[in-house]
Order: sequence, then C-alpha cells, then structure tokens
Amino acid sequence: MRHSLIIRVLFLVLGTFSMVYAQNNNVTLIANVNDYPSVAYNDCWGYSAPDSREYAILGVRNGTSIIDVTDSGNIAEVAFIPGSACLWYDMKTYQNYLYVVNQCFGGMQIIDLSALPKSASLVATYTGFQASHNIYIDEVAGILYVEGNSSEPVRVLSLNDPINPVQIATLGIECHDVFAQNSLLYVAEGNQGSIGIYDVSVPTNPTFVTRVPIPSPGYVHNVWVTEDDRYMITTEETIGKTVKMWDIQDLDNITLVDEYLGENQFAHNAFIKGNFVYLSHYASGLKILDIANPTIMVEIGNYDTAPGNNFGGGGAWGAYPFTQNGTIFISDFDTGLYVVEFNEAPVYRLFGNLKDADTGEPIPGGRIEVLETGAQLRSNANGVFQFGQADNGNFTFRAQAFAYESGEFGISAVVGNTDSIEINLQPTARSSIVGTVTDASNAPVENIVAHLLLNSTLLDQPVEFSTVTDAQGQFVFDDLPVSQGDAVSYDSLYLEPIFPFAPIFSGGLTVTQDNPTFVDFQMQPADVLIVNDDPNENYSEFYKNEVLALNTTYHEWITTKKGQEVPVPVNEIDQLNNDIIIWFTGDADFDVLTTVEQEDLTQFLEGGGKLFLTGQNIAESLNAQNSSFLTDHLQVAYGGNSDVFIMNAVAGNPITSGLGIISTLAGNGANNQTSRDILVPLQDGGAEPAFTYFQSSDAAGVTL
Repeated sequence: MRHSLIIRVLFLVLGTFSMVYAQNNNVTLIANVNDYPSVAYNDCWGYSAPDSREYAILGVRNGTSIIDVTDSGNIAEVAFIPGSACLWYDMKTYQNYLYVVNQCFGGMQIIDLSALPKSASLVATYTGFQASHNIYIDEVAGILYVEGNSSEPVRVLSLNDPINPVQIATLGIECHDVFAQNSLLYVAEGNQGSIGIYDVSVPTNPTFVTRVPIPSPGYVHNVWVTEDDRYMITTEETIGKTVKMWDIQDLDNITLVDEYLGENQFAHNAFIKGNFVYLSHYASGLKILDIANPTIMVEIGNYDTAPGNNFGGGGAWGAYPFTQNGTIFISDFDTGLYVVEFNEAPVYRLFGNLKDADTGEPIPGGRIEVLETGAQLRSNANGVFQFGQADNGNFTFRAQAFAYESGEFGISAVVGNTDSIEINLQPTARSSIVGTVTDASNAPVENIVAHLLLNSTLLDQPVEFSTVTDAQGQFVFDDLPVSQGDAVSYDSLYLEPIFPFAPIFSGGLTVTQDNPTFVDFQMQPADVLIVNDDPNENYSEFYKNEVLALNTTYHEWITTKKGQEVPVPVNEIDQLNNDIIIWFTGDADFDVLTTVEQEDLTQFLEGGGKLFLTGQNIAESLNAQNSSFLTDHLQVAYGGNSDVFIMNAVAGNPITSGLGIISTLAGNGANNQTSRDILVPLQDGGAEPAFTYFQSSDAAGVTL
C-alpha cells in the first residue's frame, strides 16, 4: 500500500527575498543639524515654499524645529514651535500650513508657514482628538486622515478651511498609518496584520474595498503606493519582518512580488518617489531601493546615521525624499537632521528559472545563495527567482531545493543590463522504508497507522507521511528521498496504536539509495488506559508525560475521534497489563459523562477496577442528572461551587498525603478549571477527602 502524504509545507514565497546590500552607496552627506542633543528627536517632513526655498521639519521631543536648508552652506533653524513633551511626533504640510500631532496629548497644532524664512507661528489647535501617532494629507482632495491612536478608527477631516478642520467621517478596524491617492485609502492595520483598502471618492462616506492579509505578520506599520497605482509597499516594524512589495493592479488578486530587509533586520517607514523607495531602517540608516522593476527591488544607496549601532532600533527614524531640489532629509533619534544627496545610478537584474532536470517542471521553494554576498533568494510557486545588484561583478550562485542535488552557476553582472538564466537540478535518489508490525505473540497487526516525520533545512516546516498496515502487518513508505544530513532527515517513525497497544516511536532513521530500510515493531499491551474525554481533545500531554515519568506505558482513547457509536473499551480492560483508567473530561461543563459511560464505569468499579476521574462540573453535572453513579459509586454528593483555585493535600490520606499545593490556575497547568465543584464525601461508602480548597475544609477531591 502506498503511503498518503499529509502536507504540512506551504510555499508562501510569491517573489524573491532581496537581501542585496549596496556596495556603492551613491549618497553624499550635505549637512547634519543637531541643535537639541539633550532632548532627542523623532520624525521628519519637508516644506517647499512658493519662493522655492526648501525647509526641513524635524520632530523634537518637546516641539517642532523648522530648518532652512535652501543654501547648503548656510543651513540653520529659523523657527521652533513648542509642543507637548512626547517621544512620538508626526507632521504633514498642506498649502502654507503645517499640521503636527503627537501620541501623548494636546491635540493637533496648525502652524502658518507663510512668513518663512522670517518666522512661523502657531495659529490654531484642533482638539477633536487629543493624541495621534500618524497623520496623512491627501493634498489633491484636501482631506486629512488621522490615525486613531491604535485601536480607534481612522478620522477623516476636511481642510476646506485649513485652520478649522472638520471631521466628516470615520472608518476602519485599527490603524497605525495611512496613505491616500486617486480616491483610494490604504490603511496599515497594526496588530490586525493586514492592509485595508477603502474607496474615499466620497470622503463623507468611505466604503471598504478589500483587505490584504500579510503572511506571518509582524506589526503592520506603514504603506505607500507607486505613482501609477500599480504597486504597494508595506513595512511591519518588527525585527525579522521584511519590507514587502505587492502588485495591486487587480484589487481582487493582490500578490506579493518581492521582499527586502536590511542588515539590522528592523525596517521602519517606506516612501516611494519615482523609481525609488526611501526607507528609514533604524540602525541601518537610510536605504534607497531601485524599483524600476518593482518585482526586483535593488538597494542602490544607503546612509547610516548611527554607524556604531548595527542591531535593532535607534538610528534613522524618518526619511523625506519629496523636496524640489532633490535633497533627502533623515531624522536620527539621537543626532538630529541629516541632509543628503542621492546620485542615481543604473542597476543589474537577473531573472532565473529553477527546474527539475528530468521533467522540466518548476521547482518551488528552492533556495539560492549568492556566495560572495550571502544574499538569500527563493524560487516562487512557478520556480522563478530574481536577483539585483548595484555594482558590476562576478557572482557565484548555489541552488538548493528539497529532494534535489545542489548545483552552482556563475554570472557576470553589468549594471544597466538584465539577464535571464535557467537552472536545472537533478532529483536525488529515492528509496523506501518497509516494516512489519506484530503483537506479543508475533501475529501480524492490521490497520495500525504509521506516521513518518521528515525534517529539512530546505523546508519551512516538517513533512509528515502516513500509511496503514495491511493484513500481513506490513507498512511501506516508498518514493522517499534518500537521507542527506540536515537537508533530508527522518527524525521519527510513530505507530498510532489500536486498543490495547501502547504507542511505539523510532527515531533517527536513515534511508539509503541501494536498499529499503527495514524497521519491524512488536506492539505490547499498555499498562494503563488514558481516556481523553475533552470536547476539544486537549490536555492529554499532562497525563501522558506523568505516566511516562513513572516508566509506565499507556493507550490513549480520544472519545471525540472515536465517536459516540464506539464505546470506551472499559469492559475490555483485562487486555491491558493493569486494570487502571485515567479519565479526564477537560473543558466539558455539562452532561460530562453519558449514561452509557456511567454504566460502563459502574461495571468497571464493581469488578475491582481502579479509576482516576478528574475534570470540572463532574459532580454538578451528575447531580443534575440525579445520577446514582455519583452517590453509589463515586461516594460523594454535590456541595456547590468554590471560587478558590488553590488546593491542599489532606494530611494522612494514604494517596495524596505529602503532596504540595496545587493550583488550577496559572503556573504550568492546563488553566481550564472555571467551575470547581465542592465534593461532600459519603463516609459510609468509604470516601475520604484527598484535597481541600485553600483555607477551607471543603473537599476538592476524594479517594475511595
């Protein structure tokens, strides 16, 4: 019988993951302004005045600094507008006004810039909200969008009267930042892990269009869109989470086409101007990505504002590229404003196809390493991978894919050129694992489910194969890739037992090319029966681990998997090594034990069986049924509920005496006890308190 494959691997990589760092940074420092080193800084923006003068706007933690940067030889602050003491500031311009918010308090400041360079003045404060982390202004529509301070919706404000904004609508589920263009609003939805897109052609009545879920998201932080509305870039402000480029030409079929991440693995905000992304990347500084082809983002420039800090946060908070004279502003947490100039240059791009050498079929999820730079690329679902480079050079690629022989190839990169290449990988040899399963008398055991777990450094998750033994007790896993160290390793073979057998594990199997690997198992009856009667099939690990710690074997019976038509084999307990049942009901809180289960357990106990029964609402449920099993066989009555979650072992009890305090909440337990019964032992039947609720004589458990 051929095995069936349970797929646990999903190739989510739709584009390449670009980690190509610029060797020629193409960025020149013009000036650094650090007027408030003892206060420190946050975001930045810019203002191009009607007289062609250029101003940088720098967020300081107690206000806003306006800096004239028109003359590179005479850069200086020309105005400072005090504000709330706050770590987070954000600012945007509209006409001759500057709008400033912070995430602490004080509302939104409206600053008149028309008198620059002589002065700037605070002309109004909007108090329709007290705090906001980010704002965005659609200058064409005259609409200001306000991030709703995390969990609050986006506010939509009209700027028909620029110094008297009017809220005209709200929208969304959560927001950290927004971008608007051509009647569409894009919302970075923070902890929701998504981008929401809204039609705002009628600003008073925004309508939801679609939502883009981010795969394995961090904190979805910001979003921007190319000027032609064809591509969208997103950041997540979470260490290790990539900057992602999306094709949004079809809003019903938005696809991820490329990813990038700088050296410190911690990207902040991305803005798009023309064919370039300007990215504040915290400790890695400013990153400039060439997106002339948005499916292959290539780092073409960088400027590190904190060269002594190479990890995580700090460094570049904001980047502003929208000046008329082509300069770029960078704000650094500690060292203020940097004015830099970017010298555009061509890049090299490579399109590759990874294919099966025998069939010509594409190989998804392949990994391609650029040996000279350490860049890591991935082939997508169509076997396509992409590479970009900012400088000329010779590069060696090592291509690897699960169940294929690795291969190497070289290219000669010439900036300005675009090449294509096809890589064919040879499948690795295949073999099989064959085995038989017998019982203690060497008779074959049919219908035993066998699970084989394969791990590989070339896969994102393990792969699990499964098969079933035939009438001769044989199982076969065929067409398996041969073992290749960490690239293909068979970590465990697990036999899922039928009653009364205990499970069997075998680890560290090696599959060789020439001959099948033979593995035979002899199943033994288990020592005890564990009945998992939890409706969600949870909590069994607590009991199984304790049983194994006692060098005892178990057979687990999961009632939800078997169904009501298959009774728990209580009446066949003599097939085990001991007549012991551990029965837990988990989260069940009504009709905890069926009538049939009560009858079977009655017969089991009357036959001398030993039962450990635990759960919540057991006594309350049986009492509601007027069950004789509660009083005649468990020898307790229901005494109400306790709001105490700590239990003490009763001194002198032959089973529990000497145990420590037990908590039904916190710690490393299941933490699922929400209704704790008080048990009233019926001493005529021999029931004795085993546990009492803390600082009480109320029984939480009894022994018989």
